[in-house]
Amino acid sequence: MPKPTRHRLIWSHERGGYALYEHGRPEPLPDADDERAWLAWLEGQRSFAFEGRSGQITLLKERRPGSGSGYWYAYRRQGSRVAKRYLGRSAELSAERLERAAAELAAAGEAVPQAGPAPRPPILAPKLQLPRLPGGLVQRQRLDARLDAGRACALTLVVTPAGFGKTTLVASWLARQGGSAGWLALDEQDNDPARFWRYLISAAQKFAPQVGQAALGALAASIQPPFEQPPHELLLATLLADLARLREPLTLVLEDYHLISSPSIHSSLSYLLEHLPGAVRLIMMTRSIPPLPLARLRARGQLCELSAAELRFSPEEIGQFFAQASGIQLDAPDLAQIEQQTEGWAAGLRLLALGHSASSQPLAQLVASFSGSQRSVREYFTEEILQAQPPATQAFLLRTSALRMLNGQLCDAVMQPTDAASSAATLEQLASAQVFLEPLDGQGQWYRYHALFADAMRHEARRRLGDAALEQVLLTASQWYEQHAMRAEAIEAALQARAWQRAAALIVDLIESQQSQMLDERGEFLTLRRWVEQIPEHILTASPVLCFGYAETLLLCFMTEQQPEPSVAVLEHALDHAERGFRAAGDLERVGEVFAFRSLMIKHLDQIKASVGWANQALALISTKHNIWRAVGLSTLGTGALFSGQLDAAEQIFHDIQQISAEMDPIYRASSQLFIRASIGMYSDVSRERGQLHEAKRAALRLLHDAREVSDWDDIANALLVHARLLYEWNALDRAEEALREVARIGEHFDDEESQSQVPVLLAQLAMARGDAAQARELLARVAQPWRGPQPSIRWYQRSAWALLAQLDIREGDLFAAQRWLAWRDRIDAPVRHFQHQREQLLAARLLAAQAQHGHALDTLAAVRDQARQAGHAYLAIEAQAQLAATHAAAGQAAQAQQAALDALAQAAGEGYIRSFVDAGDTMGDLLRSLRPAVRGTPLAGYLSTLLRAFPADPHASSALGADITPQEQRVLLLLAEGRSNPEMAERLVVSVNTIKAHLKSIYRKLDLGSRHEAIIWARQRLRGEATAEG
Repeated sequence: MPKPTRHRLIWSHERGGYALYEHGRPEPLPDADDERAWLAWLEGQRSFAFEGRSGQITLLKERRPGSGSGYWYAYRRQGSRVAKRYLGRSAELSAERLERAAAELAAAGEAVPQAGPAPRPPILAPKLQLPRLPGGLVQRQRLDARLDAGRACALTLVVTPAGFGKTTLVASWLARQGGSAGWLALDEQDNDPARFWRYLISAAQKFAPQVGQAALGALAASIQPPFEQPPHELLLATLLADLARLREPLTLVLEDYHLISSPSIHSSLSYLLEHLPGAVRLIMMTRSIPPLPLARLRARGQLCELSAAELRFSPEEIGQFFAQASGIQLDAPDLAQIEQQTEGWAAGLRLLALGHSASSQPLAQLVASFSGSQRSVREYFTEEILQAQPPATQAFLLRTSALRMLNGQLCDAVMQPTDAASSAATLEQLASAQVFLEPLDGQGQWYRYHALFADAMRHEARRRLGDAALEQVLLTASQWYEQHAMRAEAIEAALQARAWQRAAALIVDLIESQQSQMLDERGEFLTLRRWVEQIPEHILTASPVLCFGYAETLLLCFMTEQQPEPSVAVLEHALDHAERGFRAAGDLERVGEVFAFRSLMIKHLDQIKASVGWANQALALISTKHNIWRAVGLSTLGTGALFSGQLDAAEQIFHDIQQISAEMDPIYRASSQLFIRASIGMYSDVSRERGQLHEAKRAALRLLHDAREVSDWDDIANALLVHARLLYEWNALDRAEEALREVARIGEHFDDEESQSQVPVLLAQLAMARGDAAQARELLARVAQPWRGPQPSIRWYQRSAWALLAQLDIREGDLFAAQRWLAWRDRIDAPVRHFQHQREQLLAARLLAAQAQHGHALDTLAAVRDQARQAGHAYLAIEAQAQLAATHAAAGQAAQAQQAALDALAQAAGEGYIRSFVDAGDTMGDLLRSLRPAVRGTPLAGYLSTLLRAFPADPHASSALGADITPQEQRVLLLLAEGRSNPEMAERLVVSVNTIKAHLKSIYRKLDLGSRHEAIIWARQRLRGEATAEG
């Protein structure tokens, strides 16, 4: 387990440098100015604090799949907000980098105005209260010792069936130990991840108010269209950062964890346990073994386990229990009989003690009649506990058994007594008599029945009063909850009462009210879905708000919980009824929102043309400028514009989304950032196809930075893919591969089929560029299968794979196989992206040239080039022009080939294109070499030299370093590649600086280089065997 953040890197004015310190130790740790020692120390840490000249920050290391030692992030609190910066690996964490991060985060805090805290839903305080302990408890020292031993573990797990005293054991141990402890009593409603984490953080804040403020802010981030997965890792990272700052130990207790079934909660809690600071401990009470990484925790010595066998009362403890509970001393035979009948079951012992107090029967007879079966326990509660109470108390127990929690006012409402104070008095009396009523707070206002007792009372209430009477109790409770602004509880009670119309009306009010915004902000859409699915069909379809809300929750649950994808038919059914209802009400704005939702849904199925149609209809109806559904529609239009090659339209949409998102209502802040990132990705694609490669790179790196800030793995992967394509064009093959490997790790971790299909295709391109045809074919075979998979977009990557295989066939002379690809392509009726289709035309022209049909090939290439130029598609135009020049050369048309190549060079030089020329083949290399005399002394000379270095070595050259380079000039080039200065080279070669200058001038002339910078790049790339033109 990671240790708590106890180390600090502190700037010392006295020393004029940095030193590492550990809390409570005056002596410094290894000197941070020693680079090797500093790096070794960092590799062994998970977190530390930095107090530099520019400010204070906290550093946390996050591990990603396949990332090795992990990546560092910097955090700084700004009021209730925590700012975050990505810093990189340990080797990049220099003191200068830390100072810069501290300054940036400090400036960000000053620049961003601090908004007031977002409104949050009310917390049910009783869920966070330690249970009130009954008097006369048996101190079970052997179990206390086990809990004491668990202090060193991340998780203490208490697993027993009901009634074994888990809650009493932990609560009494905490009471004796003192210290800080947060308690959370879980119920079925806590299966909503946002609700679960909100309550758990609130439990911690009772003793550490500073913990989780930023995490609660992340929970308040609006989960709105386009339904991206919320950044749970960011939420947990900020929570862990706060927990790591705690100076005192903190214990967090989860009661009844067996009620939690959400895979998302299990996963995120596992993450928390894996990274929990040493000062924090989790105690979990449950009736079943939870799906958590218990084996891993057990192997690390971080798990303390208590079972039912350990919680059974021993004969000695049974004797102490009856002496304190009933004031009787039991002899050995009685103890043996009780142990045999109850098997040390705490609830059974309590039942016997209460029965003895309420009955005139001798204890031995009660023991003889006792059985631990569910039916026997229920009968025991009814006959020995309920019937021993006065009639008024019996009526109270039966009617209120339907309530999950009780207080005096609520019970007054369902009992309708003449004395307004009688319910509160009855509750107090029952609690004092220990009739299975447990206080939930320290003020004696809220209570709950023991689960076994409540089940027995409800069973008896249905028998005596009937279901209708219990439903009326729940209906009255729902009305009481509504009057006291407890809307979620009002809805739950109405659903239990089968008051469907009332429940539907309450849900609609919740959706359309400010409380609904908070519901969406918290992401508690699972709860909303559970509610709506209980409403009968005829009531659901009569409410357009419910139908539309249901459609939203279906997509939200799928996108964020990895639940099965809802069928289009189910979504369409809900949307059809929503549209009809909104039209009937004359609410065309909401009809537009339904259309925008349809555009999003259809786009998800990659039916781009249809999705654009729905988006246009939506935008025609949505008049509110900053409606988030307007941004959804625009995003769909942007995708459609890129699909069809309309770059001007796509860029205008990019600007529109930026403006709308920046001006959105604060409740949609998280969604607006999603749209801003989506538009940046769109802009990067537009810039690339316009031939503005460096602008595309700037946009891609901005997207990558912003996505890393919030751990948005989809956007991280998208940015890396865009950057990898640019790096490929610049021939930076190793760096492109590194980016693609990271995308592959993300895709494997999140089981993303789309990224797992893209990456092999791009890696195959790299293999082809390196001359490894076998590896390229192996990679492409993973993707180039017959049409498959649930995602239609996968077909586009399969199509790209088939095109690359055809390109390999042409290179290897298998023109028959390539011709099969062409025939197959012409038969496919599926929609295809504009740029993908045009590049397939370039490949078809290459096949024609290989078949010696040069005229047809030139006509095809000229048509693609001219269309691209007219549409402003500069990248495609340069690719077509380069291939046109190579085809002229292959046809023996030297003059036309040289002129076409010069035109291509002039267009491509500014952005440093390389692979568009190299991938045109060896004929292009020979053609470019023939241009050396024509460009000598012009601005194109340096660019041409860079291009030629990317081709395989000239077979006609006498030396790998050039035809006329002398051995001494080769030595100068080697030192130049190392970054040596002229004096350093002169000293190494034992010559004068003037001699070095003379050698350099000679090298520039022989290699057609225009500057020292070009010579350095030339030498380095020739030595490494790779040329790049990345700016």
